[in-house]
Amino acid sequence: MSEIGAWIWSILTNKWFIINNVLSYLLLEYAFRKLGPLYKKSEEQKIRDKRFPSFVRRDNISRPFFYLFGSGLFIRMICGYGALALCSVCIFFLSFTHKKGTPYTGWKFSLITLWCSMAARVNLFCVGIWWIYTEEIDYDYKKYLGPDWKADKNKKPGTIITNHQSWLDIMAHMYRQPPSHVSKDSVRRVPFIGHIADSVGCLFL
Repeated sequence: MSEIGAWIWSILTNKWFIINNVLSYLLLEYAFRKLGPLYKKSEEQKIRDKRFPSFVRRDNISRPFFYLFGSGLFIRMICGYGALALCSVCIFFLSFTHKKGTPYTGWKFSLITLWCSMAARVNLFCVGIWWIYTEEIDYDYKKYLGPDWKADKNKKPGTIITNHQSWLDIMAHMYRQPPSHVSKDSVRRVPFIGHIADSVGCLFL
């Protein structure tokens, strides 16, 4: 037991462990300060929330919970953003064989889709989503598209609409399908992420 205790103490007193924890908790506090204004609602906003309950933010913000699992936040951020940076660099080198201003197609688009999927999976893993369960559902659109319509589950959907409340849904879509989104124009200027978004054909507004 004394050896185990000495080993645990050596970890807790390691300077890199301490630096990682300090940076992680500083990042957490910064995030909490940025999130604060989202939860101070005016009377008008409260009335709006009652009218549209499906769009109300229901985040469970609890400092003790985040501090308990926040020890590795700094390292996880480096791994997650590093995966996106590596994806962007790979696309950059691929762009040397591509005509500027035209969309990627064929094997190039398949390769970009694979890189984006891998980068998204790393990010989801870093935030604690270790397992992703998917389920195929049966659907019938003959009522809307005519009696001759047939389901083809191998085809990707033309449009997916989600209740976008964080960046996690973007990562989930990047993991499952070609990641072309409707995005705000300022995303173009985000290092690495802007380049990925531009390369996969995002529509900037």
